Amino acid sequence: MGNDGCSMMTDRRFLVNVRQSGENALPIQDKESIRHARWCCCSLTGQALTKGPVVCDRLGSLFLRKALVAALLSKNLPSQYSHIKKSSDFLNIAPAPVTSTGKKGAKAAKAPQTLQCALSGEAMTGVQPFVVVDPCGHLLQHAAYDECVSLVEPGQKTTCPVCNVPVKRVQVLCPSVGELAKMKTELEAELALAKEAKKALKAKKKEKKAKGAAKK
Repeated sequence: MGNDGCSMMTDRRFLVNVRQSGENALPIQDKESIRHARWCCCSLTGQALTKGPVVCDRLGSLFLRKALVAALLSKNLPSQYSHIKKSSDFLNIAPAPVTSTGKKGAKAAKAPQTLQCALSGEAMTGVQPFVVVDPCGHLLQHAAYDECVSLVEPGQKTTCPVCNVPVKRVQVLCPSVGELAKMKTELEAELALAKEAKKALKAKKKEKKAKGAAKK
């Protein structure tokens, strides 16, 4: 896969061992490899995110859009992504600038490439937290976004600092274990409410239909 730095992370046995042993038990080199895979490679294919349009789900996982859509259509998504059932369950990330991962000079041309913040130019390598603004999809360094939000006057709507579109929510990418647990709880609660609302609407339609039939 060239210099994308992702090919070494596609071995499923390696990823399973990582989950079982815990990242803290790994050598520094392996920790860096895992971090690079989480932040710079597709969660499904292991290909570099610079190879095409990118999307993220509600739990902060990153995917190549083509790979995720193909898995959805073929009903071949791994169980950990079972919350993704349709296009509205993931957010399209706006095309972002590409940069080398921290290398300079002649080494930069051979270094793996990654996406970067639309404001600060910071490379998205996992060293600094990143977020995606919903609904516009702009990719921003968390610190840069927070700095812009801090300038918003009380009572004013928060807008994307890149395109000025009102912010619906902010999706944290590649969350920590604690953040991920909180996201899962919130998503499960949201899905449960949606299910109940759908059930109530169905019952209401059924009741209305029954009343109409009775009048006849």
